[in-house]
Amino acid sequence: MRLLLVSILSLTLGALIIFTLRQVGLQQEYMMRKHAFLSDGPKVFSVLGDKNLANYPSLQNMIETKKILQNIGWSLPLYVEGDELVARIESKSIRLHDILSTFPNDFYFFQLMENKETINHFLNEQIKKFNIQDRILIFSPYRNVLSQFRQLRPQWLTALSTPEANLFLLLHKLKIETIAPFPADFMWLEKADKIWLQDLSTDELQRRNKFLFCDDTLQAPMCRAYTTDSPTTYSADQTSS
Repeated sequence: MRLLLVSILSLTLGALIIFTLRQVGLQQEYMMRKHAFLSDGPKVFSVLGDKNLANYPSLQNMIETKKILQNIGWSLPLYVEGDELVARIESKSIRLHDILSTFPNDFYFFQLMENKETINHFLNEQIKKFNIQDRILIFSPYRNVLSQFRQLRPQWLTALSTPEANLFLLLHKLKIETIAPFPADFMWLEKADKIWLQDLSTDELQRRNKFLFCDDTLQAPMCRAYTTDSPTTYSADQTSS
């Protein structure tokens, strides 16, 4: 009987703590960000062109993709090669400078895939040179890479890093997402994150004026845009659905 009573009291105390923490978090207010992407940004971001077209990935493939879908943005996994940045997939690289020169007026989703000090410097140079700071979104799996941008360029839209996203999702699972840190503007969900979608409440994201950026295999509320390596097929499917 004593053990049962202790268990009941422990559960009650735990529930009370969770309720209190949730209420504390709900008292926080969040401002709405102003950014070109949030008002009229593209719905589809192509990963270096369309794999259904010839010579994927290549700059020529990207040009052909753009002829078919004029309103797409570009999803670019970025790496450092020598003294410059390249977008790389399937062991093929395209100079970031060449991409920005070819599509100077487009939106970009940059994924900084290396934890190197130079990667921020090189990207900042290219963004400044082509004056695209109002048309970019930035992700990195590394917290410190994104922290530098948030400190120096707070007006740029950044995603949660991988450890930051994992912490938010864990606290969401524990029902205390209202106090979870979210030091970014959006969360990028890839195919492997599908397991979280069944529990992910869009109410908390909406309350904080945050949004989801998703892999094209994921369909969820709050997804403002999708990344895909088959943009023509994906766009056709969306049009017919």
